[in-house]
Amino acid sequence: MGIEISRVTSGPIVNESLETNIEGVFACGNVLHVHDLVDFVSGEAATAGKNAAMYVQGIHIYKSENTILLQGENGVSYTVPV
Repeated sequence: MGIEISRVTSGPIVNESLETNIEGVFACGNVLHVHDLVDFVSGEAATAGKNAAMYVQGIHIYKSENTILLQGENGVSYTVPV
């Protein structure tokens, strides 16, 4: 099983913890989607790093049991977790 890839961004699909469909594998920055400011890359990296550290320590990372699929319209192509 490989990491699920978004057809829109060509990057991995992640949950609210920036974790991919493979447990313990997190993605952020320009591998997730192209950012226009390095500040956004840094913020996302901090979040993914914190969640990855919690994961390896066995600390429960919040995961929603429900999946909400979003469809962009009116010029919005996609959304990402914040």
